[in-house]
Amino acid sequence: MPFPSFDYMEFAKLDHGDRVRFPLSGSGFNLEESDLVQVDPVRGLLSRQPDYGHPAIRALIAERYGVTSEEALPVAGTSLGIFLVAAAILSTGDHVLVERPAYEALLRVPEALGAVVDRFERSFEED
Repeated sequence: MPFPSFDYMEFAKLDHGDRVRFPLSGSGFNLEESDLVQVDPVRGLLSRQPDYGHPAIRALIAERYGVTSEEALPVAGTSLGIFLVAAAILSTGDHVLVERPAYEALLRVPEALGAVVDRFERSFEED
């Protein structure tokens, strides 16, 4: 099933060259600074592994969040995580509430899966 592209993601992944003083669209995660993975070599753990993630990484995530390693699924970014959760729980015609403003994938992924998305306003003054 083809999915429409997300305008924000297309923009964020453009090469903005020297026009951007502080590029904030990439991750600031530095493999050498990782507290999560304390095995050597880190790069080997993050390379292509079994489809559900490297067992050592899954075990560390599971320990951190108090679940079993079978319940921990590392994903390659927020958009993929949103897609996997939405695909697992949504059916065509389901209703989804998404606040405004929101990360575009929170709106577009449910729409692409056939859900009806309703928006609601969130102000900075609200807790």
